[in-house]
Amino acid sequence: MRHHLERYLTTYRNTGAQVFLDGIPVEPWAPSVRATRQVTPPPGPLADALGDIVLTIYTTAEPLDPDERGVSVTIGAGNLVAREGAGVTTKEWGNYLFGEVDCPALETGPENVAAFGSNRDLKLNPEHPVAGALVGFIGWALEEARGELVADYKRARQGVEAQRLKATAEEIAQILNADFTEQAARLEAIAANVQRRTSVPAHAGPEQADPDDPAFIVSSDGVPGRSDGTAAVGADLPDPTEPTPGTSPTGDHDPGGDLAAPAGQPETGGAEQVRPVPAAGGQRPRGGLQVEYEHLGGLDNAPRSLYDSSRTSVVINLDHPAIEAAAQTDGGVTGVAFKRLSYEVAFTEYALLVAQMEYERNPEIDASDALFEVRHTLLRITSRSAVLYAQ
Repeated sequence: MRHHLERYLTTYRNTGAQVFLDGIPVEPWAPSVRATRQVTPPPGPLADALGDIVLTIYTTAEPLDPDERGVSVTIGAGNLVAREGAGVTTKEWGNYLFGEVDCPALETGPENVAAFGSNRDLKLNPEHPVAGALVGFIGWALEEARGELVADYKRARQGVEAQRLKATAEEIAQILNADFTEQAARLEAIAANVQRRTSVPAHAGPEQADPDDPAFIVSSDGVPGRSDGTAAVGADLPDPTEPTPGTSPTGDHDPGGDLAAPAGQPETGGAEQVRPVPAAGGQRPRGGLQVEYEHLGGLDNAPRSLYDSSRTSVVINLDHPAIEAAAQTDGGVTGVAFKRLSYEVAFTEYALLVAQMEYERNPEIDASDALFEVRHTLLRITSRSAVLYAQ
């Protein structure tokens, strides 16, 4: 009872009324208000119907109970006839709004249509011309106030959400980089092996060789010939009067000859040029893979994720329907659903990246080899990431 009276007396807080319950005074409820706005009807039919009124809307710091929301409508001081939310107070952030307006024009209008019910349900009758206009005016004003709250919240959330996304991205990047270091070394070894075993292009002769002809060989001194010791037909034999490669005309050793670049000399301070020194308080550039969240669009052709080689970053699209839906579940971007979907998306993109890297280093692999690499990478990464799923 006291709770109900405190809320009801809010409308009469400026009348000087005093109410006692069991001998104890009942004080009007006074929520913590963080913003106030006053609205008047724009000139025209609405102002003509409602008269010279001022609607005051308050924004509270905490959510309101259903019976505390909405605009208290009076006809004269202390004469509460309705509390109207116009459907806005049930929306997002609408539960932070309440207000008051005094509208004497509600007593005007057709005699056979009441502006409000006589059963004290505190509801306006939209069939009444003035009451209907007032409901629309209240709804518009409340929606304007609610829209500002939603916009403020989104702006504030961007900063907080960005930090939460960064924390998740760094968790994923740590797992990926531990594997990436190992795989990069393995792939470099594969590339080196491919280069060592790559065949030197050969040119076919004008005529087919005789099967009975001794095999064509190259002697240890580099002179082409045949196994019977004779020189190959048409072979350009070296001129004994010319210096051989690697020697000077006098016979001394000449590393590289005339076209060789001059011998390099160590340069003082070279290490600083290779590894940039940051400014005071700064950090050195980080290597390895990065994981980032970005808004790439939610169209049908928008990727769920991608790899940006210019930044060495695995990018997760926050606008993808599945990722966007996960962000709306309990916990938001820090919830279990969003994090686990992020893991799956990043790990899949990374597995495709490793397969692509292997193909670039060894184009001779076929589709089955690439598919094996994707599966093996996913198995390896998901095993490494067990600690993330245990959180």
